[in-house]
Amino acid sequence: MNLVPLLLYVAALGASWWHFAWRQPMVGRTATTLLVFAALAHTFVIGMQTMEIGVIPIVGASSAISAFVWLLALAYLYIEMTTDERAMGAFILPLLVALQIIPAFNPSTVKAAPVLQGPLFRCSTR
Repeated sequence: MNLVPLLLYVAALGASWWHFAWRQPMVGRTATTLLVFAALAHTFVIGMQTMEIGVIPIVGASSAISAFVWLLALAYLYIEMTTDERAMGAFILPLLVALQIIPAFNPSTVKAAPVLQGPLFRCSTR
């Protein structure tokens, strides 16, 4: 499941490097669009994992790294869209890709500890 966001992050990385090297505005917008699609796909994957195990997947190394990559992608997208500066993507996206490799090839979801099964962490009301 985590392979689709990884491939989209890699495509955004390639476009971001291209934009950084030659400063073509169309390539920069393409990199941003690919990153938006990667973040949306990652959101979908996290939502599917949440429905599968019943709690937000933040427990375990693989799930925690995936959540960190997702939050970092969203934070970078916010900065990029508010400042309209796309050059930082050449430095942020390699980190996203390197970290997303872990959950893409080691997809383990761990049942949450009892302390994380309270009313704040449930995905459905009973």
